Amino acid sequence: MTRRIARWLVVIGITSGATAAAIHQDSSRDADARAIRHEIERIFHAFIEKDRQALVDTHHPDWRGYLTGSRTVIKGVDGYMAASVGTGGMGPKGQGMVGFKIHEYDTVFYGDTAVVSFVAEGFYRYGDRDATTKMTLIDVYVKHHGQWIQAASQTSTHPDTQAARMSDLRELGAAEKASLLTAREAV
Repeated sequence: MTRRIARWLVVIGITSGATAAAIHQDSSRDADARAIRHEIERIFHAFIEKDRQALVDTHHPDWRGYLTGSRTVIKGVDGYMAASVGTGGMGPKGQGMVGFKIHEYDTVFYGDTAVVSFVAEGFYRYGDRDATTKMTLIDVYVKHHGQWIQAASQTSTHPDTQAARMSDLRELGAAEKASLLTAREAV
């Protein structure tokens, strides 16, 4: 009986491994993978071009997820828009996000659902100051009305950016300076 169970476990393990390999190596999904990559790039371009409607169009109405700094789950495309760009204008073109580069890109399909993991660098301009932020992202894409659309996302600051920011110098605001001076005098 033990040998029979062991054989079944081996067969199940081999079958599961073959199924997982098929998911990763399915070249028949190349067109879908390209379509999803195009949608991801559309989102970045929408931020660069300050195109609110493109952001709405690239996110499922019942979107779910976390953006960098989110403390609770964001629900729906309206929640996504409020969290990502606010309720007013997106600012002038040439400010905020001005470019991007994608690294370590990977797509895995599970039927009509795809999980995309990648690292992206965002290039920003604030006044005359340039900045770069590296992010880690996991996006979930689903077929919606025959098109791939982002249904969920988890966006975090990459450890490289976190480490760099820990040593960044910055000007203290008036309230911070006053608090620091008060603490110094108390010591």
